Amino acid sequence: MEMKIDKRKLAVPVLIGLGVFGLFTHEIGFEEFRVLLSGVDLVLVLLAILFNIGTIIFFTLSWRVLIAEKPSFPRLFQIYLVGVLVSNITPSLGAGGEPVKALLLGNATD
Repeated sequence: MEMKIDKRKLAVPVLIGLGVFGLFTHEIGFEEFRVLLSGVDLVLVLLAILFNIGTIIFFTLSWRVLIAEKPSFPRLFQIYLVGVLVSNITPSLGAGGEPVKALLLGNATD
């Protein structure tokens, strides 16, 4: 089962994110924002990103070990990321994505 991405639906959260980013930059001022970014240690940012990606990969691999039917790794990775997205955008203390993961996982193993 391949997941199709509706680019119009994807554009909405991207535009909202860009709008929030623009508002944030406008509120603090572009120069202040530039100064803040210039103080960021890029090595630490890259390490944080790599650590986060590694964590997601290990969670996905743990699902692959625990699930009797074996959806493909890319499909499990997609399901996990969708669940994380829903958890991050719903006000349910991070639990909103778990039912979504269960639903998508159930559909992937039918």
